[in-house]
Amino acid sequence: MTSDPVLFPPELLAAAGMFRVTPAKGGAPFSSGRHRSPRRGESAEFQDFRSYAPGDDLRRVDWNIYRRFHRLLIRQYRDFPRMKHLVILDDTASIRCRPARAFLAWRLALLICGTLLANGDCTALQIGEKGRRRIFAPGSVPSAPLVAELLESFGRKTPGDALSFGIPPGVRAWVISDFMDPRGLDHLEMCLRRSRGFTPVRVFEQSEIHPEPAAEMRLIDAESGAEVTVSPGQFRLASYRERLARFERLLAIPARRAGSRVHAFDAALGAPELLRQCADTLFQGGGTK
Repeated sequence: MTSDPVLFPPELLAAAGMFRVTPAKGGAPFSSGRHRSPRRGESAEFQDFRSYAPGDDLRRVDWNIYRRFHRLLIRQYRDFPRMKHLVILDDTASIRCRPARAFLAWRLALLICGTLLANGDCTALQIGEKGRRRIFAPGSVPSAPLVAELLESFGRKTPGDALSFGIPPGVRAWVISDFMDPRGLDHLEMCLRRSRGFTPVRVFEQSEIHPEPAAEMRLIDAESGAEVTVSPGQFRLASYRERLARFERLLAIPARRAGSRVHAFDAALGAPELLRQCADTLFQGGGTK
């Protein structure tokens, strides 16, 4: 897979900051980021000195300077933007082996992250289970570092590990995935029940939702992408629909915990239809700017 320039067409880049986000529920953000701020803060990284003023914490006085120069100076430390949102993008084989899914997943990551940044929220993007968690400060949208990060990750040829749902406390999270766990539906249920709340953003294909009973079904291995054709039959079709209903109920568990709901996007959506659905459903309640 290469970093195809049509991954992010101009209308998609222009729309990345056009939406408004529904107000978040939950605790305050907590995690420090990588972007520096002109403000002073409580981090461990020293920034500057200033003169002592009455009422300052004496624990911040640099007593070594006082002994040498008889001046009371206060140590100041850097302040970093605090992460408010976390967007986890699935890059496992089940996404990678279907180009339409991969295109849609990366486009959704751009739209969600870009919108959050445009609304003034410090946002982290994590690609895959073990991928680095890069934090972006609000600024021009779409943020050039964000686009570069997504293009670089899209161009990787090696798929990531199985997706996990490690959500830090006090952060509003979004998970973009097809949620196809190669370890099975029972393992997916265990992970979702143990996870904190997040907004599931599901990427799917119509053949998964409405298999044609008169035709043969293609079963796709979530790890290798290998396909096996089987005859559905009424029993197999009924069993498949039961498992699909259970799968949809499971996705609703973390959504309820986050005060959100499951958002599903068809991999066949083009850029105009994708933008329309985002405006109508994904950021529902916030409208557009």
